[in-house]
Amino acid sequence: MNRRRVDLFALGALFAQLVLALSLRTIAWPEVTTPGYLVARGLVLYRDIKFVHTPGLMETLAACFALFGVSTPVVRLFAVVWPMIAHAVCD
Repeated sequence: MNRRRVDLFALGALFAQLVLALSLRTIAWPEVTTPGYLVARGLVLYRDIKFVHTPGLMETLAACFALFGVSTPVVRLFAVVWPMIAHAVCD
């Protein structure tokens, strides 16, 4: 029987990241949130504007804004969930 052991270090890293991310002050930078806000409303033309971040990041943020509304908790959760998934999935 091939069982995977629970990696206590990985669980500790996930917990530490979650505690730090939720306890620190979150600043939503306009170069991240504004394109996501505009894409969620169909207002961004890629040929006219230079973006700092990838279209994939802005599109997923725009999808979150469209589903859950534009608010600070959505931005904070967006910033916490993706690194947590990366920690959990990567071996």
